[in-house]
Amino acid sequence: MKRLALAGVLAVAVLLAVGAAWAADTTLGPPPNSYRPMRCALQDAPAETLAAQPAFTGTPLYGSIPLGDGEDAAITLVVDLAADWTAFQQAYTDAQGKVEMSTAPARIYVDANNDEDLTNDGDGLLSRVSTNPSAPGQFTIMGSAECQVGYSDGVELAYPVSFYMFPQRAKMKQADGSELDFARTLFYYRNASFEGKLSVGGAEVAVRFLDENSDALVTVDAGDQLAIDLNGDAAFDMNPKGPELYGLNEPFNLNGESYVLTAYGPRGGDPQAAVSERKVDAPVYILEGKPAPDFTMPTLDGGTFTLSAQQGKVVVLDFWATWCGPCRSEMPNVVKMWEDLKDDGLLIVGISLDRDPPEAAVDAVTKYAGENGMTWTHIVEGKYWDSEIGALYQVYGIPHTVLVGKDGTVAALDLRGEALYEAAKKALGQ
Repeated sequence: MKRLALAGVLAVAVLLAVGAAWAADTTLGPPPNSYRPMRCALQDAPAETLAAQPAFTGTPLYGSIPLGDGEDAAITLVVDLAADWTAFQQAYTDAQGKVEMSTAPARIYVDANNDEDLTNDGDGLLSRVSTNPSAPGQFTIMGSAECQVGYSDGVELAYPVSFYMFPQRAKMKQADGSELDFARTLFYYRNASFEGKLSVGGAEVAVRFLDENSDALVTVDAGDQLAIDLNGDAAFDMNPKGPELYGLNEPFNLNGESYVLTAYGPRGGDPQAAVSERKVDAPVYILEGKPAPDFTMPTLDGGTFTLSAQQGKVVVLDFWATWCGPCRSEMPNVVKMWEDLKDDGLLIVGISLDRDPPEAAVDAVTKYAGENGMTWTHIVEGKYWDSEIGALYQVYGIPHTVLVGKDGTVAALDLRGEALYEAAKKALGQ
């Protein structure tokens, strides 16, 4: 399953102020396709005095989120939840999810303009209500807002933030022994990045700063990241294990030299870099038309598989795991492709990301493959996301496929179902 996979990409925010400081700074760009969910604890009373509040239909719960480093860096929000969801649940079921949002017994009010008045920011957010797949009969509510953020350097901008909540989900025990109370927790994440240019090594490269803790600031302590268009293709590879995404204090290789950021503003503006004492290898791109990285690994049947030894054959590398629901859903398509094309020269290599210990992973894959007609080659490292082949191919979500052509180059990436079937036939010359 895609880790932290983003359901959709919202529009980039409109700037509220464009002064001299902003003109020399970064601009708002699109978000990456993943995010770290932040938690906003809800309580019975607001943390700051409010000038006005709407007429609530249920019992309001209050919270605030930190944005920017200006004088007032807290944005107040309120979740208004009515007690009875029964009528809405029936209407939602009858309408097969196509309901008027105004009929939902919930609203998320955000003081987006940060003036402590919750009545002049619209009628409350509720852009989507959906059934909760992990808890049938329960609902997820969500919405988004462009929040006015102030900075200590005088810049103001509209920063897009999305919110969601599982109001009916039961409390969950966490690893530290505490309980996560979903009925009093609102989750949120940023829907933008900061884009700019970095002059380094005699070149000017496009960069994107990713605000990983959704506070509209760029800082090392928050685990924020830097995306760099190292190959100059006017695009960013946002794969967390790929060649263009780095921690703010991590060195990167450009044209054979290693560099590291030395300075940047609160929005990543005016970034500076210098030659790094720590040297790193040149970035490796897994792209169509490029050679597929070679590897040799023991197989489940006691043999050994070497990719470079398969010249003249078409190989599908199928990264999956028995614990992955989307992988299990996709497996009948892979089985059909195997049955139809194996006699034409197609090889499939299942690369399991099943968990430690290796013995348990081997047992799980052996059992599942035997029960589901998966009679192709299997590799089981038992290393979960630390899979060596997964790292080699920069895999950060499963199911993931790599179609390798007869010449040993990558023919297609991350295809499924009919698309993968047709691509395999084409690679076989059919």
